[in-house]
Amino acid sequence: MSSPEGLSPERAAILVAAVGVNRVVDYAALVSITIVFFDYFHTFPREVNLMWRSKLTITKALYFVLRYYVMVHSLLWITYHADESLTGARCNFPFSRNSAISYVRVYAFSGRNKYLLVFLVVHYIAVVIITFYYIVKFINSASFLNLPPEWGLGCFPSKADGFALTMIVITLIVSLCTASIIMVVIGVRRHRALSTRSNLLKVFYQDGIYYFLCLSVRSQYDEIPKAKKWCDSELSGIIGREVCWTRHHDYETDTSWGYIFPSTVSPTGNPPTELIGILRAPAVAGWIGVVLGGPMQHNPQVLAWLDYELKPVISVRQSQLHSEAPPLGISPGPKISILSQSGLTSTGHQRIIWHCQNCTRWTGGTGGMNLDDTVHFGIFTHTRAKPYLPSNSGSGVEMPDLQGQHSIHIPDARVDSYWDILEALPMVPPKYPS
Repeated sequence: MSSPEGLSPERAAILVAAVGVNRVVDYAALVSITIVFFDYFHTFPREVNLMWRSKLTITKALYFVLRYYVMVHSLLWITYHADESLTGARCNFPFSRNSAISYVRVYAFSGRNKYLLVFLVVHYIAVVIITFYYIVKFINSASFLNLPPEWGLGCFPSKADGFALTMIVITLIVSLCTASIIMVVIGVRRHRALSTRSNLLKVFYQDGIYYFLCLSVRSQYDEIPKAKKWCDSELSGIIGREVCWTRHHDYETDTSWGYIFPSTVSPTGNPPTELIGILRAPAVAGWIGVVLGGPMQHNPQVLAWLDYELKPVISVRQSQLHSEAPPLGISPGPKISILSQSGLTSTGHQRIIWHCQNCTRWTGGTGGMNLDDTVHFGIFTHTRAKPYLPSNSGSGVEMPDLQGQHSIHIPDARVDSYWDILEALPMVPPKYPS
């Protein structure tokens, strides 16, 4: 164990400079730990909604291990390293304790080749053994100055095995480079094989990103739920006419998105380019939204909610960042208005009935919808948080905690009584003009 007594002026000056550097490193580490915990508490509600309620997978397990290991490690660092009363031999204890915490390596590449899998397993075990050996060697070689606790300098190393620390870094670099080289070699071999054996596979390989992207999108569309007919007995009783929506309902959040389309031309004789929609959610829900055309990017988004006075508010937006987007005038594009009977229902649900005119064509995104075919609508909502300014139709909103898509076969959603229903649900003048 080293002692600072009897130091020459030159070594004392070096010690003072090292103490300053050590303090800067400590302060930087404390700032980093503060950011880690701030981020954790800020994102914790979203983590509960998106991660805790879904089934456990390998990816999810890795997420939790890595996320919470950082916090555990930070607490250990604060408990021991930042304790300025520790000095001398007591400094070795936290290092010995931390060495017992093994790290998790992501098995990013394995393929289906059993020989390659065996090699990767052996390679992984070898890296762990070599790294652990040099970590133990480095810890045993570490020596700390025996400083008086009242000096408040904490654990200050005086010597350690630099070669062991170098070998730890080299081993990890070799491990990462080996995995990268294996992937490059396999990629080159597959490219050569595809170039000589199969023209079809060659096209798939050359256009791989585009092909698999399209395949992924198609598979998602195949899994999109289809809206089904649902008759609204409560609304039908109020207006004296049967109203049957083509509706998608999320049972977990008790939230619904419904639509009806006209089956005949408008009373003015023009081809119908409109629809009536309904957004229905529990009273505690923050806001509800629907995306015309399916994907959120650049397609019109209809967002609606009840303000604190239980008055309906609605806006139409067109931005990928809907949480920050003000209402935009989309020309040509949908014109949205709220219809009567919107508000809080007797069953304790928000009900917002909206009328969309010029709903078949717009600029950007999918550019419109085909009223004679199956189309996709995007859906999203926040089940708790109201918009930042509930009385302002242009208010920003929290990122949704539920989003997805559903399909609707528009010919099945047409009703003969569309114009009668529209007449029975007159437009409500907007309380908050956008």
